[in-house]
Amino acid sequence: MCVAATANATSTLSFSGFGQSMIQSPMVIAWPNSDNSVTISQRLAASYGMPSLISDPPRVATLDATNTNMTPTRADLAATLGAQTDPDTQTQQQLIWAVSTTNPGSSDPAATIAQHGMLTMGTFTLDVSTPVSSNSGSSSGDSTSGGTADDLPTQSTALPALTKAQKLIIAHAILFTIGFMLLLPAGALFARLLRTTTPHWFKGHWIIQFYLTAPVLLIGLATAVAGVADRGTPHFSSSHEKLGLVLCVLYVVQCSFGAIIHFVKDGNRQRRPPQNYIHAILGLLIIAIAFAQVRSGYRTEWPAFSGRGSLGNGVNILWIVWVVLLPVLYFGGLALLPKQYSMEQRDREYRDRGVKH
Repeated sequence: MCVAATANATSTLSFSGFGQSMIQSPMVIAWPNSDNSVTISQRLAASYGMPSLISDPPRVATLDATNTNMTPTRADLAATLGAQTDPDTQTQQQLIWAVSTTNPGSSDPAATIAQHGMLTMGTFTLDVSTPVSSNSGSSSGDSTSGGTADDLPTQSTALPALTKAQKLIIAHAILFTIGFMLLLPAGALFARLLRTTTPHWFKGHWIIQFYLTAPVLLIGLATAVAGVADRGTPHFSSSHEKLGLVLCVLYVVQCSFGAIIHFVKDGNRQRRPPQNYIHAILGLLIIAIAFAQVRSGYRTEWPAFSGRGSLGNGVNILWIVWVVLLPVLYFGGLALLPKQYSMEQRDREYRDRGVKH
């Protein structure tokens, strides 16, 4: 039996396998290399993650040099497969197929491979007892054994329904965006802009940063962990996931640090202590990292996780507007520092004289 694929670019990675889904279906994965060689990698997936190389596949694939041809813009890849046991009972073959546009960049059969797209995958049934005419299967190579042209895979034009894992990741993205890009900046602006106009600025700052933000981030983290677990991939395996965990830890440190600064302090201090400045700088750093994290989430992590492609440019425009507007608002509030320092100095003088105000 021959498995063949034609790609419009030599960067393409082609998947095919025997089964009805990628889980526990023996796969033949092929990709062209820069030296015009072709790598054949036989793999098996235990979950909806990157399939692992198998050393003893049920069918051994061998590159079909006769039907393999590559040009700068096109790659015709073909491999022959050995017969499985009881070939007379295997006339109806359930096959899966998929294509990724990202070449692994290595000729190693065990190389890390990119996820295929949701529009470039599918299943089909091949009747290997029926000859194929010379005109059939042209989109899959020049040599295909069995079936008719109608048996061959076709690309869907609509995205499939969201999986449970994808819904959980969408919930995670929404919650973390609200927490890190709306609530935390709102709390920072509340403290920066209102501390010279109301004595209750700290109460508002604390409510926003802890009582509102903490539940949102906790649920957002839980949905991310649940989404990755449902998909069956390792936790905290990507740079986005690792940085997200670091952000959550920094948030806990920042809240704890702020509480210590406010509730544990020297009542007779004569100047603003250094930890106050560290707290402010750390808060700004967390928000800056969060902005970069959100951008990597919708531009890189979501397409890689879901295979559904990038989000529309409208999301990127909103991100750019907010990343410009927020610093303008915050650093504009620094103009209130002279008034703030004057008020703090007056408070110290009142305190030294035992005057309540």
